[in-house]
Amino acid sequence: MGTPWKIFKDINIVNRNYKKLDASAWNPVPSGLLNTPKIIKLQ
Repeated sequence: MGTPWKIFKDINIVNRNYKKLDASAWNPVPSGLLNTPKIIKLQ
């Protein structure tokens, strides 16, 4: 019943040289959203 979800511990993201991607030194960037996101419960 429902969707069988999988937990991926290492999704093997690589950089353009096919080396393991390390984004720990990246700074956050603006998302481009115009407003604050809202979570609305469906009835």
